[in-house]
Amino acid sequence: MGTTLNIPIDTDLNTFGETPEVTTTPQAGLKEVRKVLSELQKDLTPIQFEDEQGYAVKQKHAVVMIVDAVILAANRRKWGLAKYNESVYCFAGKYWQQLDKDELKRFLSRAALKLGYSSRESRHYEFQDKLLKQFLAEGYLPPPQPDSNTVLINFENGTLEITPQGPKIRNHEQRDFLTYVLPFEYTPH
Repeated sequence: MGTTLNIPIDTDLNTFGETPEVTTTPQAGLKEVRKVLSELQKDLTPIQFEDEQGYAVKQKHAVVMIVDAVILAANRRKWGLAKYNESVYCFAGKYWQQLDKDELKRFLSRAALKLGYSSRESRHYEFQDKLLKQFLAEGYLPPPQPDSNTVLINFENGTLEITPQGPKIRNHEQRDFLTYVLPFEYTPH
């Protein structure tokens, strides 16, 4: 027995499958992102900001070290934190949520502190700007390569993958780069 997908009669089929305008509430997504960033910050452990001779590394090297540590920690947890099309996104388990650049600066500043960098330096606005610029340079996410024979629809309980072989529900995946989740579950009939 096949699966039925109920599509409202007034749906424009020319745009069906594109990212919908209505997503979960931004506050709900922001809460998830803040939780991911908080957990990510907890995962960070102090690093040495000294060279082989015991001298403090230059600030530009510290900036690279901090951003690299954050990206590595995110990758270890299989959480995405990336720049795409001049915006910053965080994958919080179900979909990619856009992250405000000021929020990212604050997070990177707190990450620098947690990694053991100077408190005064970490909180300075110019240093935070440098952290953000470094992240934007390092956190590049290559554009996803969509499959023209596949339509993906993101639900609370998984991603519905519609192919010529039929629909199937599967786990949410970072590589899909879906920036929404519909606020209900998919239930096959």
